[in-house]
Amino acid sequence: MAWGVGVVGYGQQGRWHAGHLGRQEPDFRLVGIYDPTEACRARAQTDWAGSPVTIYAELDRFLADPAIELVLIATPTTSHAPLTISALEAGKHVVCEKPMAMNADEGYAMLQAATRAGRVFSVFQNRRWDGYFLQAKSAVESGYLGRIMELGFVEHSFAPGSLTYGVSAFRSQWRAERAYGGGMLYDWGGHRVDQLLLLHRAPVERVYCQLVNGHWLQEQDADNGFHIEITFTDSVVAHVEMNTVSLAGVRTAWYVSGTEGGYLQGKLLHRVRGRIFTTDWPEPNGVEGFWPNLVRVLRQEPGAVQGVPPEESVRVMRVIDAAFQSHEQGQVVRFDSPV
Repeated sequence: MAWGVGVVGYGQQGRWHAGHLGRQEPDFRLVGIYDPTEACRARAQTDWAGSPVTIYAELDRFLADPAIELVLIATPTTSHAPLTISALEAGKHVVCEKPMAMNADEGYAMLQAATRAGRVFSVFQNRRWDGYFLQAKSAVESGYLGRIMELGFVEHSFAPGSLTYGVSAFRSQWRAERAYGGGMLYDWGGHRVDQLLLLHRAPVERVYCQLVNGHWLQEQDADNGFHIEITFTDSVVAHVEMNTVSLAGVRTAWYVSGTEGGYLQGKLLHRVRGRIFTTDWPEPNGVEGFWPNLVRVLRQEPGAVQGVPPEESVRVMRVIDAAFQSHEQGQVVRFDSPV
């Protein structure tokens, strides 16, 4: 039987999730939508006219609907923690958009609420299933690279529209405002740091970060790019760089350098008896996606392991917190205990 889903927030992302879960995932059925903004509710009414989906103007009534078993939260980052905790306390399973929260302390509170409620809680880290990332991950796990020494990700593009990718009826440029959780460190940094911590599992020892702010919008106070250097306890160094207002057009995706070989954009370079051989490295097949995995976890099937454990998302937030602190202080941030 399909799981009943309620979507909180009917902006760009919430509308996409509602359509995806309501029409493309057979194990889920869309039951309800909640949004405090009248214009967003009107849009939802039009989109789902003639369907059994209920559009709610009050959060309490939405959470009281017994047909809603799973709540998907797709609102600005600043509201992720309170909405997640409210939904968990109402007895719902929860999937929250990334980044999970404004900081790690909020993330811990969400995790604790899930533990108290005995409900499944996960963050929608969908980029864990991107082909380019799965290629790099399988290359690292193959053993052909030897001991990892350095890895990184660099992307420069001209996409200032990403700062206004939102809902004009609510706040057209909240993604450019730090108070709402805007900026690329929260946005794409949430993906890239998550991927990095899966590529190299050692604890993080220190973080250095510089944020880029091109001030493309009049009220912008959030970054449109970042340069992060992360050092692990085994001395491996990672460089993650992103800029969404750059005309340079640079993209390396993930690159990895090891003692016996390297990986870059689908190519594996392997050292054998002093010679370096290059070969194509394919994307792995048959990888279970986020939603199929979540269904097995919800059903408590034997051997089902959550694809995005919330503890890992809290770890991402600790690194992002350190990155913000590093930029503000202009210096390296060291963890008292590696994370």
